Amino acid sequence: MDEGISITDLIELGLYVVVGVAVVAFVLWRVIKMQKAAKAPISDDMCVVCGSRDLIKSGPTLYTCNACGYSGGSGQRQAREKQVQEQLGKMSPAERRLSGLDDLGKARLILESALSMVRLPNPSVQDVERVRNELFEAEQLMRLAGAKLGEPLLPHERDSVDDGAFALSTAAEAGGALASGLAAAAESQSLGSRAGRLMGIVKAALDRHGIEPSHPG
Repeated sequence: MDEGISITDLIELGLYVVVGVAVVAFVLWRVIKMQKAAKAPISDDMCVVCGSRDLIKSGPTLYTCNACGYSGGSGQRQAREKQVQEQLGKMSPAERRLSGLDDLGKARLILESALSMVRLPNPSVQDVERVRNELFEAEQLMRLAGAKLGEPLLPHERDSVDDGAFALSTAAEAGGALASGLAAAAESQSLGSRAGRLMGIVKAALDRHGIEPSHPG
């Protein structure tokens, strides 16, 4: 055995391997969990972002989380769609089209920012959280644009906000910097794939309306 390698070095290497395997298993478990969650009804008793049950109910299917401040619930989309329809009733067809294309332009810029973030070689937990927030904002703009243009862009999809933040914090607590770094990298790849797909939808919608993606309006 190389005399330059000490027992301490071997122990540290072993710990890194063990933590790495644990994080990979954790990420795979999370992917399977989220695939099942995507098909299940949204819970109105637990925050989908942080997992807290400390909620303030604003209706049977709406809540605000005291722990992280997220507002959601299974009735969130219906409430949002009702608000949008009320706004659309005050706009002419031409105004709706222009406003919808403007929303798509804003969504495109946000997605460009998200895609640049996920290309970072070593994304931090904060980077991943920023990307997730940007995707959520882009999705809201896309839904709003779809309503204004009369062509739903995300008709059967739930928002990208999920228990990712909770998963990342759990990984950090379980394995420290290495675990959180590996979990952040895996989460960044997943969000990057979704950002790319959303960008494709936005560009296709702009193209259908004869708008150059770089100059919506």
